[in-house]
Amino acid sequence: MIIINDKNKKFVKNHIPKADEILNSASARDALVAFSDWLAMNPDCWDENGYDYSDLGRQAQKVYDDILYDNVYANKSNA
Repeated sequence: MIIINDKNKKFVKNHIPKADEILNSASARDALVAFSDWLAMNPDCWDENGYDYSDLGRQAQKVYDDILYDNVYANKSNA
């Protein structure tokens, strides 16, 4: 399972339909791909022009960055 703090876990559970796919992922890569797919395809994460993140998109990107950092950069055994 991936390393994810409680605040980020709550965000994933509240916003992503297939949260278990991310939270129970065996590898950081699989979790990040699933998260990225959701972020890219969710119109609520983008402004009306589809170019910049909305508030939800910025929050989601922060969660993605935290997952990446906690599982790859801060945990060299998984890098």
